[in-house]
Amino acid sequence: MCRSAKIVLALTVVLIIAISAGAESDRVVVGILPVYDSTAEKYAHHLAPNLTYMLYQQVQSLGNVQPLLLSPGGLYEPGAGDWLAQFGQKSGVDAVLIPTLLPSTKDGEHHRFLRFEVQVLDVSTGMRSAKGTNSSISVSVQDLITADSTHRNFWGQGQQFAKQPLGKASAKLAEWTADYLRAALPAIKVARSGTAPALGKEPCQVKFRVRYKQR
Repeated sequence: MCRSAKIVLALTVVLIIAISAGAESDRVVVGILPVYDSTAEKYAHHLAPNLTYMLYQQVQSLGNVQPLLLSPGGLYEPGAGDWLAQFGQKSGVDAVLIPTLLPSTKDGEHHRFLRFEVQVLDVSTGMRSAKGTNSSISVSVQDLITADSTHRNFWGQGQQFAKQPLGKASAKLAEWTADYLRAALPAIKVARSGTAPALGKEPCQVKFRVRYKQR
């Protein structure tokens, strides 16, 4: 009875693994590049890394997308299409999210509009989605000035940043980016080259034999 139970348990585990592999194959693996800072503004040094982590967290909420944080080094540029495609292929992703922080613009005397641009690159074809730009989120100038001394925690310590005004603005940008991905990925028909192989349409038969060393 004990041996029979072990065999059943083992088969159950194998089936769960197989089902999980099939489920994962339905997800597009999107590599998230660090937010590229094209500004000369002090607050961006703290906004960029924190926003990168927030993007990863937010994209996890998309049921058909598996995010993966990428680390291409500090010299990459959003326009380097061939290099980014090759880097994405080596990283085992299907597409690369290219986020760029643009210089802010004035919103009256005491506020500024954050400007954020995103684009998706299909690593197998080199095709890019239409760029998405968000310039609707306003932050007070005072909050941007004090960001240099108050917004230092990021990555594993992102909760403190999330409670700050600049952090709340970043959360809105991350939510907007997730909505962008929902529309952009189907639009360019990303090939799922980085996912686990999908289960075949036809059922497969598996034969196995159990041997006992003693009765």
